[in-house]
Amino acid sequence: MTTTPDEVMLPADLLAKLRAKVDGERFKSEADVIHEGLIALEQREESFESWLQEVVYPAQDDIKAHPEKARSGEQVRARIAEELQILRSRP
Repeated sequence: MTTTPDEVMLPADLLAKLRAKVDGERFKSEADVIHEGLIALEQREESFESWLQEVVYPAQDDIKAHPEKARSGEQVRARIAEELQILRSRP
């Protein structure tokens, strides 16, 4: 990996967390901590985008095509409350 010296300004609390990760001996350097953090952030963003593509957008399209299927927030909360009551009543 090619590195370029640079300076990053961090709030004191984040800098302390960064240094603690290196001091904990899991990481060899602060750059390694930042690298792994950026990879994790990228994976989280990819996961979120996949969820949008696979779940949210199709549901939105379905509601647009069939508005009669739409439920209000109140209806959804009532349905959840019913389901919880059923689950709680089970032994």
